[in-house]
Amino acid sequence: MSAKSTLDIRAHPRPIFPLTLLQIVYTRTMKNTWKFLGPTLAATAAALGAGYYWLFRRPLPQTNGTISLHGLDRPVTIYRDAWGIPHIYADNIPDLYFAQGYVHAQDRLWQMDFYRRLAAGRLAEILGPRALDLDRWVRTLSLRHVAEQEVRMLSDETHNQLAAYAAGVNARIAQGRRPAECKILGYIPEPWQAADTVAWSKMMAWNLSVNWETELLRAQLIARLGPELAAELEPGQFDRWPTAIPAGTDFSHLGQAALDKAES
Repeated sequence: MSAKSTLDIRAHPRPIFPLTLLQIVYTRTMKNTWKFLGPTLAATAAALGAGYYWLFRRPLPQTNGTISLHGLDRPVTIYRDAWGIPHIYADNIPDLYFAQGYVHAQDRLWQMDFYRRLAAGRLAEILGPRALDLDRWVRTLSLRHVAEQEVRMLSDETHNQLAAYAAGVNARIAQGRRPAECKILGYIPEPWQAADTVAWSKMMAWNLSVNWETELLRAQLIARLGPELAAELEPGQFDRWPTAIPAGTDFSHLGQAALDKAES
């Protein structure tokens, strides 16, 4: 992955929305006023325009043209449809993952960096002391530590795919087009690592499992009351989302604290 090749990026034509033009009728007094205020207003407008471009427009993904990048073995084509969704066409798997990492970083580098910091308990580094309690709590989950251990256990194929993806993300970071949020907070995102991807997925899994107390409570109810009576407590629940409990499984000692809290 040391060769240099290109990304051919094509975008679906998008409608050009009409702009509303403000027509100004000048009077003699306004013309005289403009002579004095004109240069100041023009300079202010130019400064605001440059700041807006640097902060918001420059970080936007390039959706047309060709980009030369180190790390690709063969040219890759990325086609963005009318909804901005990228479709990647590559000649080999490493280039495919490289391009995916690059496109993800183009579109969502701030979100990616925020969540990997969240998973590692490092939000206070960019958000200040107000995030310390959250960082301490997340570190008790050891998501980042477990992710680093899992990376060492991955197959060579999976490890190479994660490495190619990380290389694509880092190719975008190296271009220096930081998201507006990173500029406002005054920091440069660190290089992406394979463990960041694994930790990110674990953070997402945690976000999707916020109902674990409810699941434990439901298992306790079934264990105590039986499935028929438990189903009567939640009409429609078991018809729409059946609860499967393997035969012989004992939940009587799980989630007692959650059950006590619900009963209090």
